Amino acid sequence: MSSAIEQPPRGPHRRWYQFGLRAILIATAVIALVVLWQRPRLERWIEALRASPPSPPPVLRVTIDADGSLAFAGHRGSSEDLRRWLAGELEERQHAGHKELPPVIITAHGHIPVAPLVDTIRSIEQVGLFEIHVRWAAR
Repeated sequence: MSSAIEQPPRGPHRRWYQFGLRAILIATAVIALVVLWQRPRLERWIEALRASPPSPPPVLRVTIDADGSLAFAGHRGSSEDLRRWLAGELEERQHAGHKELPPVIITAHGHIPVAPLVDTIRSIEQVGLFEIHVRWAAR
């Protein structure tokens, strides 16, 4: 005695995210035709994205306080430390393929002795061809 109840045959039951092979091929063909039709416009758009102007190089800031101490890259140091730091920056930029060197802005706070300013400028010049700007800030 078999009590198996036969169920009526069901048609193909697909969830909403399943597609047949024919539907995928038709959708691919339609997308290919649209891209082919818009190809010149797409090429101009891609070229415009590639040809965007490069961003300006960052600015390297050095601060000289009234007592003659230097501050750069978030810490304090001597002109020799500054020279080593700038040499590292120059090497990093050359390794990354940057051709343009960022300008160095020296900000002098208050009445500073001339010797630290001259030492700082000489340290920068010894490292490479950085563009140097000096600014005076009154305290």
